[in-house]
Amino acid sequence: MFGNKKIGNLIMPSPIVVSLIGTELTFDEIELFNKIDPIGFIFFERNIRSKNQIKKLVKSLYSIGDYKKKFFFIDQEGGRVARLKKPEWREMPPNNFFGKLYDIEPKKTIELLTLNTKLLSHELNEIGINVNCSPVLDLLFENSNNVIGDRSFHQDPIIVAKLAKKFCDTLINGGVLPVIKHIPGHGRGDEDSHYKLPKVNLKFDELFKTDFLPFSKLSDQPIAMTAHVLFTELDDKFPVSISQTIIKEIIREKLGFKGLLLSDDISSNMKALGTNEERNAINALDAGCDVLLHCSGNFESMLRLSSILPQISDISLTRVFKAFDKLNKPINIDYLDTLNKYEDTLKYGRRLLLNN
Repeated sequence: MFGNKKIGNLIMPSPIVVSLIGTELTFDEIELFNKIDPIGFIFFERNIRSKNQIKKLVKSLYSIGDYKKKFFFIDQEGGRVARLKKPEWREMPPNNFFGKLYDIEPKKTIELLTLNTKLLSHELNEIGINVNCSPVLDLLFENSNNVIGDRSFHQDPIIVAKLAKKFCDTLINGGVLPVIKHIPGHGRGDEDSHYKLPKVNLKFDELFKTDFLPFSKLSDQPIAMTAHVLFTELDDKFPVSISQTIIKEIIREKLGFKGLLLSDDISSNMKALGTNEERNAINALDAGCDVLLHCSGNFESMLRLSSILPQISDISLTRVFKAFDKLNKPINIDYLDTLNKYEDTLKYGRRLLLNN
């Protein structure tokens, strides 16, 4: 069950990333999180009131449990998926903006994406966030569910891989780890996995040349998040997050991903896996996920999980350490100067798109 164990001087955290219900830790959360001793925490809009508040909240979470090399996650993709909002934070364009601009002027797009990501790294570092659940490597498909939509860079897997690689490299240089998602591909899904299980009915050879290709190209990244998608030709029974076949044979072997594999949300917020959270958790770990993501902030749900989940495996802990070791000391930037260059380049890019 949950609660860290110690082997020699090595503290063993629990294989889960949890979330809070509000903007401050409650007494019950402190007690439970000390018992769980999670690998990290993920933050949502409900947890963020201001820059000073979230900074203090992150700092307070360092005192939770005995395991101190914690990850602090957020989804700051840009566009409609952004937990940090105006007026305290910049409003970033969606990924598809960069993809459209790349079709017109590739060099200027890379410049703009680099400036944007440098600023983003600085903004996340400023509040203590060290992992960003981005970039989205899913492809853009016109007839698929809009849950991905403009969160995707492009319909061309080579362009997606190129833009995502630049984002990842710049983010890591800025002291923040990226999470490539949703491995091995969610873009073609016919449903929103928050409500129903998406299905994709294509064989591996076709998928490897399209949906899976960006993940193969970026298989050296430190962290990936699974897709709650059923690939009927690969495993007609289990969606990716709970499929041994897809995780072990496709993600690990065919795509070559060796890093830390994080499940997408296993809480009841996500209907794709069903509402039995305990079963989802065990199934995801048994299938080969290293760490679980639990996003609802529901205290009773986390309490139930605390009694049934195993300790982190040795191989998963090794992957945690390897990911943590990739956290660089941030490269210093002149924020205002970078912001001015970014805004000028963004205006130029918007004019280009408007005139094409």
